[in-house]
Amino acid sequence: YQRRVHGVDATDGTMARAINVSVYAPFNGAELDNIVDFLTFSFLPALAVPALKVCNDFVYDYSIAVMILISSGYQFCQTSAKTSESFVGFPSYWNILFYYVYLFKPTKDVAFLCFAICAILSFIPIHFIYPTKTRPLRWVTIVSSLVWAALLVIPLLYPNDQQLGHNCLLASLGFVVYYVIASLYLWLTGKI
Repeated sequence: YQRRVHGVDATDGTMARAINVSVYAPFNGAELDNIVDFLTFSFLPALAVPALKVCNDFVYDYSIAVMILISSGYQFCQTSAKTSESFVGFPSYWNILFYYVYLFKPTKDVAFLCFAICAILSFIPIHFIYPTKTRPLRWVTIVSSLVWAALLVIPLLYPNDQQLGHNCLLASLGFVVYYVIASLYLWLTGKI
């Protein structure tokens, strides 16, 4: 699921522009993209948290779902959510956060804290790398994201090897750390 979502999201706009869809379609493709992104990156993870009992606590799970929907609603509705090269505020990667929390199974307090920090970051205008559009470090980011995706796919190919899956998941966090540090560096130095 994650692989398909990110594969489509990374290529849909490029493909639409390449075949000049706006000439043939009587609607705003950017708006449709935002709706699909909201459903995929925010709404579905918000549903999944209580449905899969991520914290195994009714209040925590539904509080997280509400945090995701409110912060994502804000993020997707603001006109300055993106620049030509970056996301402004936490870029609603709720599906990724959900994935890690679901697989690592931290305590409910740690899980809640992770979601709460990202929800708060949605309202703070820190610039985050837009992987396909941020010019500084673009190739490092793209290559790193491909390695990250491979690390998330390998456990699916070898489902009986739990140690391999765990090691790949841990290694994939390297990209998450890179993404946050590189985003902060580029933002603080005024490069995005």
